[in-house]
Amino acid sequence: MYGLCWTSLYYCKPVYHFCLCVPWLKALVFRLFGYRGDLNFTVYPDTWIRDLPLLDFGKGAYISNRATLGTNIVLSNGRILVDRIVLKEGSLVGHLAMLAPGVRLGAGAEIAVGCGIGIRAAIGDGAWVGPMSTVEHGVTIGSRARVGIRSYIGSRARVGERVVLQPGAFISARAVVEAPSSPTEEERLSCAL
Repeated sequence: MYGLCWTSLYYCKPVYHFCLCVPWLKALVFRLFGYRGDLNFTVYPDTWIRDLPLLDFGKGAYISNRATLGTNIVLSNGRILVDRIVLKEGSLVGHLAMLAPGVRLGAGAEIAVGCGIGIRAAIGDGAWVGPMSTVEHGVTIGSRARVGIRSYIGSRARVGERVVLQPGAFISARAVVEAPSSPTEEERLSCAL
């Protein structure tokens, strides 16, 4: 019944668009369908969202046109994988980007246009994933890391804080990429001698 009611509103674009444009009506509709997060976010009528109780948008989160927030995925064996999607304060999901169940974006994180973000991927605060990049399942990207355009990060890989990946980077499954540590005072002195 929930799905029937939500899709009836969602596919009636003029009515849904009107609901999104009027703040009190947006609040009424989202609360009615079980959304419990902050209501100060931006979403468009052609942004695919469903299962509103599984969404958690922080203040100022921005979800672009034609992005997909897939809180559920039907698997080939007939099962359905369901998990929350959390977008913290000020995070951004670009045009045509796709987020799988369990994705978490930190505050100020940005997923650029055309990206695919896999199941239970975690993107840290202020991190940026460049256009057309693929981030597979279970990947962790640290705070303020930058993933270059058209990059690929394999399942369960870990990209550390402040790491900068060049455009077209290929990170294999389960790899760990850390930023080079800055030398200690003792190491600097020994190099000077």
